[in-house]
Amino acid sequence: MSLKPFTGQFFCCTGVEISLKRDVVEKIEALGGTNYNDLMTDVNYLIVGDRETEKYQFCIKNRSDIVFLAPEAILTVHKHWINGEDESSDLLKLENYKLPIFAGMSVCLSRIGLSTSQIDHLVNTVEFRPKNAKYDYFTPRNLLKVFYKNGGEAKETLQRSQDFIITADPRGTRYNKAIEWNVPVVHPIWIVDSVLRGGALNIEDYILTGNPSDCFDRGCNVWMEVIKFNENHEKTPTEKVKSVEPEVKRKIITNKNNADIWNSIMDRTKMQSKKLTRDKTWDDEDEDDDEEENETKTDNDDDDDSKPILAESKTSSTLSESSLFLGFNFCTLGFDDRQTDLLTKTIESFQGEFTSDVNDDSITHVVIPAQKGHKSMEVLKALPSELKSRITNGFVHVVTEFYLERCMFYKKIILDRWGQPMKGLIPSKKSFRICISGFVGVELLHIQKLIEALQFEFCETLSDQRDLLILNINLFKPSFMKNSPKLFQYKCKDIINCPTGGSLSLMASKNKIEAAKSWGIPVVSVAYLWEILELSANKSHVVMPDITDLQWCIFAPINYSKPRSLLEYVKNMDKASRENSFGPEDDHKQESNDDDFQGDAESLTSVKLPSPRRINSRQKYGKLIPESSTSPKSIKNRLLEAANSVTTPTGDANHDTNPDITIDEDLSMISQIRYHDQDSMLNQEKLLEKLEGSTMPPIEESSSKRRRVGS
Repeated sequence: MSLKPFTGQFFCCTGVEISLKRDVVEKIEALGGTNYNDLMTDVNYLIVGDRETEKYQFCIKNRSDIVFLAPEAILTVHKHWINGEDESSDLLKLENYKLPIFAGMSVCLSRIGLSTSQIDHLVNTVEFRPKNAKYDYFTPRNLLKVFYKNGGEAKETLQRSQDFIITADPRGTRYNKAIEWNVPVVHPIWIVDSVLRGGALNIEDYILTGNPSDCFDRGCNVWMEVIKFNENHEKTPTEKVKSVEPEVKRKIITNKNNADIWNSIMDRTKMQSKKLTRDKTWDDEDEDDDEEENETKTDNDDDDDSKPILAESKTSSTLSESSLFLGFNFCTLGFDDRQTDLLTKTIESFQGEFTSDVNDDSITHVVIPAQKGHKSMEVLKALPSELKSRITNGFVHVVTEFYLERCMFYKKIILDRWGQPMKGLIPSKKSFRICISGFVGVELLHIQKLIEALQFEFCETLSDQRDLLILNINLFKPSFMKNSPKLFQYKCKDIINCPTGGSLSLMASKNKIEAAKSWGIPVVSVAYLWEILELSANKSHVVMPDITDLQWCIFAPINYSKPRSLLEYVKNMDKASRENSFGPEDDHKQESNDDDFQGDAESLTSVKLPSPRRINSRQKYGKLIPESSTSPKSIKNRLLEAANSVTTPTGDANHDTNPDITIDEDLSMISQIRYHDQDSMLNQEKLLEKLEGSTMPPIEESSSKRRRVGS
């Protein structure tokens, strides 16, 4: 006959409600275990209903062999047993149902950051803490995660209902209020020690005293026994595979085994917390709480802060989406009431804090509207000097609503240029029509918002009436890296590194490029749009970059003389902006000296080939009649044909409408060509010479006249 799961095991209850205790004891005995009313030396498991009892406080400080359980763990194992689970099943092993270290605790976290000297003092003055531990272990965000992952509830706002406040700094509004309300103030090293111990230590041993030499080593009297106990209960190979933290190998003294023990404690604590909260067999009242806790712990498996986290393995779930802004306190400026209300609800739904008090010393982020990026300095001037100082020193981040949207979309904290105020986001006085291709997700949304904020016209479809096509260059990255590497050398890498949408997006973008070529529409990367913002910063008008710059130019038509073209828009827009910025007496000067315009004036005029430098009055030339044609053509038509042709390296003319871009059959070979440069101008002259040579007698004087016209 097989043994019952609890055969040979001894239990004791503490702080458990009477009716629940009766049920628990019955099930312990049914499973073969023995329950003591008093804490005996042979007790293996302490069933905890309340930590504020003498039994728990004695065991956590002096009994390294005791395993702490929640009452529901017994009920869960009993249910699995009567359902016929095999006796070797993990579902019947109590080690998998340990009480989460911080379960049921609600605290306020305030200023828990520790300096490197404080960390060195706390770690090196005692033997039980891991030596040479990375400072990343003690960062505020990591400690928040550790506390939350092990069942605790933490907020940055202080409430009377909270158990205590955790802080390393005996200053500030919350600290003073905690003293006034008689709320215990606990040092953050309590979190680390409790995880190492495997249970919440008595906070009375970690009360913040303000004494910098205090090492807080009074929480447990059996640290070395705890280490040995964990060494004897090493994980199985299966557990090691599931919970590996290669970067968390730390020595407790100088011993490799001690480092393994530390890793074992960290990983096993996390696994046990997850296994317990996933169980849904508890009573109805607790079930809702457990489901909610489980959701917040497992929703987001993709978050990665690239920092080692205590009590967390690579495969274990990371900070959940619903706690994305946990530990952050946002203050909004420049939004109307409706926008502020929407932002507040969004922030709080992700466990962030919102304050309208600019004097709150717990502010971590100031949020201003993205559309008011050009007025960001004016908006921030109204802030108190202390907050401005913290912004300058990097303790407070100034962001826009783009930051919140990007964090929510990627389900992790992302602080990049997209989410920062854009000082060059100035409404333009003239508009042109822009179409985009290849963008997906939040980048698609934000590019559209930027175009509209500049008061350009965002067009969802491409037609011959558009002025510009912005392409996601990552769709054709292998080809561009080979043929046009400058596209990926733009200074703002986080702007051009946009995700792509797969093969359908590739085909759509290819078709748009072909259409843009046939209609003579320039194609650029998103770097061009961003460069507008960079150049327009601290200016009174929008400054347009040189569209031919190889850092963003993908295609530009050779003959581009239509009055509705982008080049005309660029030149006229910049000119109009200056006319609005300067008086009439400066008009002539501004027309002749456009310092802010980044394009080359000569290249802008040269694109309207051919254009004689000097117009001779009523100068006449004879008609050119080609040998192979009976239909005479004017010199104007000849020159237009020459302007639309390209000479190949072998000297042959290429008469493609738009020969500036090449896409091979597999959609990957796109080459980047810019507007006319000096070499292409020489090629144009050679073509004219060939043209003249085939239709005119070789008279030196006549040839000289033709070259002047085509120059």
